[in-house]
Amino acid sequence: MMKGFVRGAVTAAAIASPLATHILVATGIGLPWALALAAAQWVVALGLISRTWRGRSVGVAGAVLLAVLAMAAGTLTYRASLRIPAEIGLLTVSGVSHAAINAMLFLVFASTLRPGRIPLVVQMGRILDPNFNPAIERYAVAVTKAWCVFFLAQIAGSAVLLAMAPRAAWSLFVNVLDLPLVAAMFVAEDLVRRLLFSRHPHVGLIAVGRHMRGGGWATMRDAFMGRL
Repeated sequence: MMKGFVRGAVTAAAIASPLATHILVATGIGLPWALALAAAQWVVALGLISRTWRGRSVGVAGAVLLAVLAMAAGTLTYRASLRIPAEIGLLTVSGVSHAAINAMLFLVFASTLRPGRIPLVVQMGRILDPNFNPAIERYAVAVTKAWCVFFLAQIAGSAVLLAMAPRAAWSLFVNVLDLPLVAAMFVAEDLVRRLLFSRHPHVGLIAVGRHMRGGGWATMRDAFMGRL
């Protein structure tokens, strides 16, 4: 029970981290909280990475490379922290992680659109929907492309706001609106699918969420590696 409580608390802190960073940017207060929550966010991120790649052998060379990269990243972070104000550091982490995550997801989805590959949403549809058919498959291909556009739009929106808008507006986009925009994309796609295929038994968003928790990230990993 205690383990579950700690895990839930760390996850909640990770979710609150971007909001704390934005409050710091907008008001100038809350630096200790923002730093603490950012640490929790990294713990959760490393846990997700570990869970996704659990059971996969990276080999001796891969393990050495990861160790070298980890030491290099730690050294650079430490050296930078001596010269860069903590607030700037948090903003840099926010911007880089936002761009990196969206770029990674774009590559995952786009890689499955190459000739001879199965689009990612088609793969998930075949797993989740027992009534999956050619008409739904064509739609699923289009949804895979739509997600690619969405991830590119996230990166472009961040770049434009960073260059042209006040810092607080950019922070609102990358720290606060990021997950709500993803949720809105899911809801919009669900509504469109229900309108276009009103007679087709639909898989709800809850089922999709359960699939992602139960191994969907591994599906995305294997899709990117070309194993599906």
